[in-house]
Amino acid sequence: MDSWDALAAALGGAEPAPELAAVIRERYAVGRARWAALPALPPEDFVAHLAVQVPPDAEPAAYVQSLVVEDLYLACACARGLPGACEAFDAHWLCRVPDYVRHIDRSPGFGDELRQALRERLLVRRPDGPPRIADYSGRGALASWVRVAAVRVALNHRARPDEARRRDDTGLVDQLAGDASPELHLLRARYADAMTDALKRAVAALAPDQRVILRMYFAAGHTTEQIATILRVNRSTAARRLVGARRAVFDETHRILRAGLPIDTREFASLAGALHDQLNVSLGGLLADPPDA
Repeated sequence: MDSWDALAAALGGAEPAPELAAVIRERYAVGRARWAALPALPPEDFVAHLAVQVPPDAEPAAYVQSLVVEDLYLACACARGLPGACEAFDAHWLCRVPDYVRHIDRSPGFGDELRQALRERLLVRRPDGPPRIADYSGRGALASWVRVAAVRVALNHRARPDEARRRDDTGLVDQLAGDASPELHLLRARYADAMTDALKRAVAALAPDQRVILRMYFAAGHTTEQIATILRVNRSTAARRLVGARRAVFDETHRILRAGLPIDTREFASLAGALHDQLNVSLGGLLADPPDA
C-alpha cells in the first residue's frame, strides 16, 4: 500500500502536514472497521473520493474530521462497485424507505415501489457519470439523506402524472448533493447559465492529460487503481493527478465567474459553494463525449 503521506498529498494539494495524513488514516480505519464484512476499499479510492468532497477553500484535516465517515466509506464503496456494498446499503438504509413514506401514502406496495425506484436512481450508474450515491457528501447522516430523497420522490409521485413524475424524480435526487436554502436555490437558478458556460470554458482550457483523467473517473467510472494501470503510474500518483485536474476546473471556473458576475462577496461565496456541490455531476456530463482533437 502506498504511504498515507503520499495519499494525503493528493487531498492536500501540497506537501501535507503530518496531522492530515494521520486524520485520513484514522478516518479510513473507522470506515473500514464499520464495514469489516465487506472487502477492503482500496485506500486510494477512499482518498480520491474524500478529495472530491472537500471544498478547495476548506482546511482539509478539519473538514475530513467533521464528516460522517462510516457512511461516506460505504457510499464510496457503492459508487466504486465494491462487492456487497450496494446490498449493505439496501439492507441498512433502503429498507427504511416504506417507513419514511407511510405518512404520505399507506396503500399496499407504495413503499416498496419507492424503495425500488430509489435503489435504481441512487445505485445504478448514469450514462454520463457515476451513480448518484457518489454525490453524498458525508456532511450529514446517510439515513437523513435517504429519508429526504424518499419523501421528496414520494410527494412527487403523488402530485405528478407518470411521465413528468419520472423526469422530476431524477432532478429531485440530483439536488441532494448540495441541498440548500431557498436563497441559494434562487442564486443557482439566476446564474445557472453563467455557471454552465464557465464550466464549459474551464473544461476546454484543461490540458489533454487532465481532461483524460477526469473523463476516466467521472464519465467512465474507473477506479484510481484502474486509472493507475492505464496510465502506468502508482495509485497515489493517479489520485494526485485526478484531484489536481478537478481543482484546476474549479479554480478556472471560479476565476471566470468572479471576473464576469456583478455580485457581492457574500453572494459569490455562496455561489462558489453551489459550484463545488454540483461539480462532480457536471463533470460527468461535460466529459461524457470524447474531446475534439
